Amino acid sequence: MTDSNTQNPGEKNIRNYLEKEYEELLQKDRLFKHEYTEFTKSLNLNETFYSQLKEGEMKLSENPEKGETNTN
Repeated sequence: MTDSNTQNPGEKNIRNYLEKEYEELLQKDRLFKHEYTEFTKSLNLNETFYSQLKEGEMKLSENPEKGETNTN
């Protein structure tokens, strides 16, 4: 009588390989999520900076004779 938990060596090797592949995929997924979060933060900062820059240009164009600059 064979035990249902007994595996042949080939099946065990395949299971180990698949477990390692799965762990690598999880690590890559976590890394991707982290990089995506960092990219999103950077994008938001760039959009904020661009908005402030455009706001400053509009203020400059309203008073071109004074030569004032916005240094926020």
